[in-house]
Amino acid sequence: MRPQDFHIRDRANHGVRVELEGGGWLQIRSVWSDAYAHAIDNMRSQLGKELLILASSSSAEAAKRMSKCQARIRKARLVASLIADWSVTERCTESERIFHLVRSPRLRRQVELIEENMFSGGLND
Repeated sequence: MRPQDFHIRDRANHGVRVELEGGGWLQIRSVWSDAYAHAIDNMRSQLGKELLILASSSSAEAAKRMSKCQARIRKARLVASLIADWSVTERCTESERIFHLVRSPRLRRQVELIEENMFSGGLND
């Protein structure tokens, strides 16, 4: 191994371009990227606020539904931070990425699987 093989920050931030089955592509970052670290920090700060809102909910059933919805959005936010760019016609904004990932859990899972294989030799850039 070469010394530069251990310097992964640039590679993690840039990501890997992955072609999609139906045409198009996604540029996927690693969980070691700065964007993902920033998303984790934001999630931690939001979690306390969400817990206060849930605690003040009037019914247990409403709190349960709200909690499930918030968990789905939190997961989509984290995965959205892994998408650096895409070939979708909409601009690659955070809100657009989150919107598509909440509506398409299969796409979210595919991004997670791609990221998991990025540095294990499964994908090369």
